[in-house]
Amino acid sequence: MKRCSFVVRALLTGASLFVAGLGAAPAAQAALQFDGSPGNGAPPASFGGYTMVPSPQDLGADGSDVVGAPATASSSFSFDGTQQLVTIPTSWCNSNWAGGTYAGPVYYTQGANTVTITLPSPSSAIYFYAAPNEQFVPLNMQATATADNGTTVSSGEVSSETWSCGASTPTGQFFGFYGTNGDKIASVTVTLDDPSAMLPADFAFGDFALAGSQVVVADKDLSLSGMPSDTTVDATGPAGAVVPYTAPTALDEDSPAAATVSCSTPSGSTFAIGSTTVTCTATDADDSNGPVSQSFSVTVVGAAGQLSDLANAVSGLRPGGSLANKVAAAQSALVAGNTAEACEALNMFMREVLTQTGRHVTAATAVGLVSAAQQIEAVLGCGVVHGTRQEHRDLRHDRDHRR
Repeated sequence: MKRCSFVVRALLTGASLFVAGLGAAPAAQAALQFDGSPGNGAPPASFGGYTMVPSPQDLGADGSDVVGAPATASSSFSFDGTQQLVTIPTSWCNSNWAGGTYAGPVYYTQGANTVTITLPSPSSAIYFYAAPNEQFVPLNMQATATADNGTTVSSGEVSSETWSCGASTPTGQFFGFYGTNGDKIASVTVTLDDPSAMLPADFAFGDFALAGSQVVVADKDLSLSGMPSDTTVDATGPAGAVVPYTAPTALDEDSPAAATVSCSTPSGSTFAIGSTTVTCTATDADDSNGPVSQSFSVTVVGAAGQLSDLANAVSGLRPGGSLANKVAAAQSALVAGNTAEACEALNMFMREVLTQTGRHVTAATAVGLVSAAQQIEAVLGCGVVHGTRQEHRDLRHDRDHRR
């Protein structure tokens, strides 16, 4: 005779949500994992890193005894004992399972308080719904998954309650397991702890589904950190200047070791006179938002710019405007394209700076002015014009001797 208990019907419906997953394992954590988070809500479309596919409904006669259930179109789950096939909400009169979304065949344990469900083959994920055969009384249920390597993981005792036929509250407690690090699930054992039950401590389970494919999570967190600011330096020779900088780093939480950074002009390169845009690019083949690029500029000031700075430095310096005039002469010669004349004007400028050191120009100021003029000469490619550097040494000697 069929059990028509509303509670039993509800349990059977929940059980029919049983899910097994096949396919490649998701990102490794450790062994098997239990997840009961959906509660009495609708079964998740994806679980444990897998897309879930409902199993076919059992087309057997309502009330018939069975020892298994459809898993896929060509495979089945097997039970360690005979179960009764009942239907929600007819022969198993209860509110719909799976968050109120499932009405169909489920499996009733017929007085047994435990059942072991063996998967068609070791699978990556499984979930199901189950509920006690007793109304309005919270009872403890527990599910334990066994991996193909013999390791197990348990849900612990989960309080489950069954509602009457037609109740607005859906029935069926969700139990879900998935494998990590390549581990797969071979079987699940469900047990009802019902020491004070007025009826036999049995239950129903069902609503099967299988994992169809591994969920691919888009990796799009690639970014750059520590981009250098725009910088300006003086040229030190005709080719420009060597400019070191601290290259940015790639940030990628999912695969930091795989991310790389390259810059269009590497740090320590010789940058030509003028402005150069440096583009740094972070790449990682796994990131959908890559490659990621950012830029900064390096400006190298040539002879004209440095002469302008030198003119500002000597503006107002005594004696009269002779130092400023010599810088202006170098500027005019450079504009005219007469590099030799510009070099000679700088040579005369340095000789006068050294002559005036200690008189109208302090020693510290003289060092800075001569150094600036010598660097401009280097940029122009003057070389040693008329023995300039030796003359500088001789002038220093004569000046010190006169003192």
